[in-house]
Amino acid sequence: MITSIYSFKKKNHTIKFRAIHINHNYDKNSNQWSIFCKNICEKYDVECIIQSIPNYKKNVYGIEAYFRIERYKAIQKNLLKSEILLTAHHLNDQLETFLLALKRGSGPTGLSSMPYIKKIGANIHCRPLLYVTKQEIKNWAINQKLSWLSDSSNQNIKFDRNFIRHQILPKIEKKWPFFIKNSMRSIKLINEENIILNQFTYKIFNKYLCSNGSLNIIDINRYNETMRNLILRHWIKFHHQEMPSYHKINMIYNELILMPNSINPKLQFHKFEIIRYKTFIYILPIMKKINNLIIFWKNYNKPLILPNQLGIIQSNLYGNNLPIPHSNEIVNIRFQADKKCINQNHKFIEIKKIWQKMRIPPWERKRIPMIYYNNHFITALGYYTSHSKILLNRKKWCLSWYNHINHIHGNNYN
Repeated sequence: MITSIYSFKKKNHTIKFRAIHINHNYDKNSNQWSIFCKNICEKYDVECIIQSIPNYKKNVYGIEAYFRIERYKAIQKNLLKSEILLTAHHLNDQLETFLLALKRGSGPTGLSSMPYIKKIGANIHCRPLLYVTKQEIKNWAINQKLSWLSDSSNQNIKFDRNFIRHQILPKIEKKWPFFIKNSMRSIKLINEENIILNQFTYKIFNKYLCSNGSLNIIDINRYNETMRNLILRHWIKFHHQEMPSYHKINMIYNELILMPNSINPKLQFHKFEIIRYKTFIYILPIMKKINNLIIFWKNYNKPLILPNQLGIIQSNLYGNNLPIPHSNEIVNIRFQADKKCINQNHKFIEIKKIWQKMRIPPWERKRIPMIYYNNHFITALGYYTSHSKILLNRKKWCLSWYNHINHIHGNNYN
C-alpha cells in the first residue's frame, strides 16, 4: 500500500501520509518484520511508526480478537486530528469475515461484514482495496517488482480465519472461480438492506431511549419478537458494547422484561451487565464490589481520588456545606452507610427510604461516597447530610464529588 500511495503522491504533491506498523510480539520473527517495514519506509522517505502491543492475555474472545482489539487501540492512539486511516483489507478478507459471521449465526449487521468506510473514534477508517481480490493485488506487486514478507502465523489453521483461508476458499474457488466476486454482491445487498432496516428501527428505538442511556420497556411488548430484538440490539450498540448472541438477546427479553415481579433482576455478560429497575433497563460496566472498603482521607486539603473510576472528592467554595471535622476526628469514606441516619427533626430515618424518595437505583447507592468522621455518618455526598447533634455549632466547609456519570454532586436532600 505504501508504494501505491507514494505513486499517487508523486502526482499530487499536497498529499501527506505516514505509516504505522503494529508489532504483535507473537512470532519469533516479529522484530525482523518491524525492521523490514521501517526500511521500506526509509526507502520512500515516509515517516514510520513502530508500535508494539502487550503480549497476549487469555480472554473469552480468543487470541485473534485480542490482537484485533489491541491493534486498533494502538492505531487510534497514534492517529492525528483529521488523518484518515487506510488499511489494505481486500476482497478475500471480506469473504473470510462473512463466513466467520455466518459460522457465529450473526444477523444482518454481522453479515454486512467490513464497511468500505467507517468512523474510528474522531477519525475516518477507509479500506480502498476492499473490492480487489488478493490475487489481483499479488499480480500488481509482481509487475511492480516489489518484495514482501509473509507472516508465518497466517499459515496456522488452528485460527478460524486461516482455516477458511487455506482449507475452505481454495476448494470453493477451484469449483466456482467467480465465487468471491459474486459473494461481494451478496454482502453489498445485505449491507444496503441493513442500512434501510436500521434507519426504520432507529426511529422506533429513539422513542424508548432515555436521556440517561436507559431503555424504557413499559410497552415494548406491543412489538413482535423480531422488532423487540432489533430495539435491544440498537440499544446495546448505542452503548458501544459487544453484541450478545441471538440466544442472549432473547434472555434479556424473557428474564428482564417479561418478569415484572422480579426484584431488580439482572443479567451479566463479559464486560457489562443489564439491570432492570422499575420500568427501565440499564447497561452498566461490571465493577468490583466496594461495600466493605474504607478510605482514610488524611490530608483533606488535597483532592481524593476514588476507586473504580468513581471520580474525585475535593474541598472548594461551592460544594456541599458540611460541618468541619475536629482535629481528633478521622475523615473516612465508605460506600455502605448505616441502615439509619438522623433527619432534620433529629429522628432516625431509614436511609433506604431516602434513596427511594430520591429514586436512586440500587446499584448507584453502592457507588455514592459516604463521609464519616470516625464512626459517625456525616453525609452521602451530594445527596443527604446527617442532622446529628454532635455536628451542631461547628464551622463549615464545602465538599464536591466530581465523576463522569453525574458530573458535580452538590444538592442535599434534607
